[in-house]
Amino acid sequence: LFRTRNAGSAGFSQWTERKLPSGTISSLEVHPTERETLFITISGYRNGEKVYKSTDAGNNWINISGSLPNVPAMVIKAIRDSNYDEALFVGTGTGVFYREKGMDDWQEYGQLPHTLVMDIEFQYLNQSIRVGTSGRAIFEAALPLSPCFNGNGADADQDGVCDAFDICPNGNDLLDLDNDRDPDACETY
Repeated sequence: LFRTRNAGSAGFSQWTERKLPSGTISSLEVHPTERETLFITISGYRNGEKVYKSTDAGNNWINISGSLPNVPAMVIKAIRDSNYDEALFVGTGTGVFYREKGMDDWQEYGQLPHTLVMDIEFQYLNQSIRVGTSGRAIFEAALPLSPCFNGNGADADQDGVCDAFDICPNGNDLLDLDNDRDPDACETY
């Protein structure tokens, strides 16, 4: 990993190599508001060595892997919403995990399949997360934005979508037994 503070200036950019945790970097994300704070994921099968954070532009690294499964961590993305404090999503070999500053550990983001996730993108306009997988296509799930984490995070039906953004407030937003592309909890029978 190399870093420069003068890219694009007249003459040559000066690049400085940064010391890294062992392993192969699979993704790098810069904090949305703190440019010296970086997050990286490490691919591979070293237990407890999946996600690292630096608050000094890569001079030092803190392991924030917690209890992530011992599978490759392929991608990390931070939500760019000022109401979140370091809200991170990690795509791994077994699905997507979420962590926000102050949380003890990563939580599985339960609305997505258990498969190798290669990319994560946020669609802020329709409040969703999209993940690109290896061999299982692209998936989309609800992304509870600001109201869910500002004291309005209630989830009355326990489906993983806070009430503020729950399209089916009385049931599982994803359950579609009749395959009509309309969640069953929202239908009238």
